[in-house]
Amino acid sequence: MPDAASPRSAYENLTRLFNQLAALGGVQNRLFRDMQTTLPKGGAEDHDREVVALSEIAHEKITDPRVKTWLDEAQKNIAHLDTEEKANLKMMQRAHLLSAGLPVELAGKLKQAESEGERLHGQEKDGGDWSKVVPFFEKQLDLQRQQGAILQQATGAATIYDALLNNYSPGWTTADYDKLFGELEPFLKKLLPQVMAKQAAEAPAQPINGPFDLAKEEVLSRDVAKRMGFDETRGVLYFIPDHPCAGGTLNDVRAAGRPDPDSFLRPLYDMIHELGHGLYDQNTPKKWAFQPAGSSLGMDIHESQSLIWEFVVGKSPEFNKFIAGRAQEIFGREGDPELSATNLQKENQRVTPGLTRISMETSEVTYLLHIIMRYKLEKQMINGELEPKDLPDAWAKMSEDMFGRKPKDNAEGCMQDVHWFCGLWAYFPSYALGYMGAVQLFHSAKKADPDLLNQIEQGNFKPLKDWLTDNVHSKGSLITAQELMKQATGEQLDAKFLKAHLQARYLGEETKKPAAAKAPKP
Repeated sequence: MPDAASPRSAYENLTRLFNQLAALGGVQNRLFRDMQTTLPKGGAEDHDREVVALSEIAHEKITDPRVKTWLDEAQKNIAHLDTEEKANLKMMQRAHLLSAGLPVELAGKLKQAESEGERLHGQEKDGGDWSKVVPFFEKQLDLQRQQGAILQQATGAATIYDALLNNYSPGWTTADYDKLFGELEPFLKKLLPQVMAKQAAEAPAQPINGPFDLAKEEVLSRDVAKRMGFDETRGVLYFIPDHPCAGGTLNDVRAAGRPDPDSFLRPLYDMIHELGHGLYDQNTPKKWAFQPAGSSLGMDIHESQSLIWEFVVGKSPEFNKFIAGRAQEIFGREGDPELSATNLQKENQRVTPGLTRISMETSEVTYLLHIIMRYKLEKQMINGELEPKDLPDAWAKMSEDMFGRKPKDNAEGCMQDVHWFCGLWAYFPSYALGYMGAVQLFHSAKKADPDLLNQIEQGNFKPLKDWLTDNVHSKGSLITAQELMKQATGEQLDAKFLKAHLQARYLGEETKKPAAAKAPKP
């Protein structure tokens, strides 16, 4: 990377560096997605060696002393950059700040623990034997504390946990979340019994009996993916037995859902959620591909893109009417009352105090209670107030407080999520911001296109996808999450939209039964 004498030379050196880092990151991401989908059982050792090596190479590049010199020089000559280049420089500075203090050995250990934890969770989650995973869990927690302490010093965060929060939703702190969740938790705990009482007075949904042909489940998911605008020439859909996932680069997105012979709904909604992430990755600004400004924003915005499809659209009467027709046609069950629009709406909007975060029994009403519970527990663990060996009991106690009952075992309890195992500590609060953002964004999309709901009912998801691309995806990281929400909705992120949505859908007029569906053609 030769230095030059022009006022832009330092910035140009940085763009070359970050092009290389993006390439290395893309390979790491691809290896990680392959591990989740196609890696042979005996390939773990090779996989780990490769991802650790790539991580260490990337870390050495971004922590090279020349990078700090280039950043300082580019900032000194910032008048020679246009507005978008300034935004790119700002993201470069952030990336360097979050990496500079980490020893290369720690960066490698974090990457290896990410892979180890993903595999361990897949192997042990169903057995629910916490004693088998405690040693690794303690090691992962220690690595996160080490990383958090370094990030705290670098960023000036108030606590280690605040420093880790900054990795996923910049600008949000423990104090912010405590205030937000202090408002939402009592609201949700009051709403839950009201909705359950209302639904108890109504005729319940008919059981939706299987078995369902897995190949036909895949046909349905691919049909919905196409309607959502997912480009399979630049992405791949998988169906795997483990945790659903998605990720990748602009032109190589991997998304995976779980097949289920007993329910076609669970794999459909798993895939819809992951496709929301995939659409974001596929539609970031091409002009800024492989530069920090071209990447997606924090995970709060990323999760808004998955939850707008899974919850806000997916649980709507309009979507239920559409999907009823397609399901009847694809599964050869035309006229089946179990797959009627009315019955699917009852099933998809059924509210119970379900204990598994990603299951059909978890509703929009209870989802954030799951997030709040995990936020409280992980904060206690990072702060040293809760040891991993005591997590099952703490989980059971908090579950009883949130949902009125304890999990039957650890598989239903503290081992259900993969996040802590693969190093995603302080990630869970992003789901709460994402859900709030999803509702607020959809509110604005409907105002911009009054025919949006009718289009969804007809299976035409293009208007919503195009609105999201224009207002979210195409912005990349050229603006902050706060600026994006203000531009797209006219307001800062506000819980009032979520509260109004839940009250309207589950206590108000939106709970009316839709008309019977005629199967739309593909």
